[in-house]
Amino acid sequence: MTNQRKWSLWIGIFGVVTGLVAIFMGIFFYKHFQQFIYVILGLSLIIFNIFPAIIAGSKMVVEETQRARFAFHIIGICLGAVFIFYHPFYMAIIIGIFELIVPVIQILLSHDKLRRFKIEIPSFVTGAFLLLNLLDIMFQVMVIILGGILIAIGIVFLLLASNLIYFKRNKKANSINAHIEVVDVEPDLIEENNEK
Repeated sequence: MTNQRKWSLWIGIFGVVTGLVAIFMGIFFYKHFQQFIYVILGLSLIIFNIFPAIIAGSKMVVEETQRARFAFHIIGICLGAVFIFYHPFYMAIIIGIFELIVPVIQILLSHDKLRRFKIEIPSFVTGAFLLLNLLDIMFQVMVIILGGILIAIGIVFLLLASNLIYFKRNKKANSINAHIEVVDVEPDLIEENNEK
């Protein structure tokens, strides 16, 4: 089995197993799963804000815009720490709004706005996730749909690993048709040929 097929097999198994777990948790243990997700979100807020806060803190003396970034990252760390232990309804609203507004401010303060937007995509997703979580049934449906998507992706990778489906490659695009020969010629011979 080739290395690519092994990776496809493992990714497929992981996708199917995590998809089944997500569906099972979404149907039977939804409230416990929701508490677990809140703890993971709190930890991720801390982790994703601690290193940018350190970087912004080290650059605060040189650049004025780093002060605002530093403050936003410290607020994010504090909200994440609170959200791990205390996650009522209104706390999800506060953090959801924070996770949607702060990335917009970060993008506006940035010199390279497209690059910053790509960096802030997880914050947008987290904020939208928390605000959609306000409708409990919608969150439960989202978990079940996510499980179905993971299962579908896992099945595709399993089929790729078993060679039941494959992607054709364009042979001409991958091959080099031109052959280049380098000939070493002395300058005297070139002059003689030009005179004739």
